[in-house]
Amino acid sequence: MLLLFVAIAAALWYINKLTYRYRAEVTIPIHITVDHQAPGWVENPNFSVTCLVSGVGGEILRRKLSSGKIDIQLSALSLNQAGEDVFSVTAASLRDALTSAQNKFDVVQVLDTIPYLKITPLFGVNLPVRDMVSVNCAKQYMQVGTTTFSPAEIFARVPRSMVDTLKAINTEVLTIYDAYKSLSGNVGLVIPEGVILSQQQVRYSVDIAGYTELEYRLPVTVLNFAQQGGEFVNPSQVSALIRVPLTTLRSEYSLDPVAVVDCGDLSRQRTNMLKVSIISLPKGGEVAKITPQFVEFFQVRQ
Repeated sequence: MLLLFVAIAAALWYINKLTYRYRAEVTIPIHITVDHQAPGWVENPNFSVTCLVSGVGGEILRRKLSSGKIDIQLSALSLNQAGEDVFSVTAASLRDALTSAQNKFDVVQVLDTIPYLKITPLFGVNLPVRDMVSVNCAKQYMQVGTTTFSPAEIFARVPRSMVDTLKAINTEVLTIYDAYKSLSGNVGLVIPEGVILSQQQVRYSVDIAGYTELEYRLPVTVLNFAQQGGEFVNPSQVSALIRVPLTTLRSEYSLDPVAVVDCGDLSRQRTNMLKVSIISLPKGGEVAKITPQFVEFFQVRQ
């Protein structure tokens, strides 16, 4: 029983001591982060330094036992160029940044030599937002037009090696189910490694409407054939089933669908079968089915 009381007393004494302020050496893992105003992209953002810190004993002990990194903004550091794209960090700026990045203890001194930072220059470009939003509509509803984004372009800062190869910024994959009315929301952007974006997400808008299906019997028009007057397709007419939003039916529209084949496709294939397309659709309309989808092209020599 006496040993139990001694153990409890020792534990209470130790806990009480943890409330005192101390100075101690602590190794701190660091991650350098960048924003769209940073001078460049840090290729080696993770390192650790040993520091002399001052604070409550309990907080110092937690830091010693933790492996979590402290995030430091590159813009918070003072840099000196040491070579091409290589920079040294001043100890005073790192000390102040570490103290500001958390409120558990004060960093008195950085004891280790700070690693050099390799910073790749970045170039500003405007890139379109690429749609990765998939909309599955409820029965008898359709998406009218494409998903729109605001903004439609994003200002990005990219490494020199990506200036010509990076063509767009993808949205995160988002799937919407059973949509029966127009909707909007925010979707995140997928940020390629080494790229800094002016914002992390964009606003999307999707126009949803009920639809009906209209069936047309259409003659097939031949496009891009050099010698006019002797070209034919078989069959000469196709059936087209077209979904039309009810909002379009309630308004006036004068354009009738037109079925066409493009003879320019003949030079890119070995067969004389041409795929039928429908143009001049009613506003918001989409083709559900074309029968037949392919027609045979032939020319009668005169």
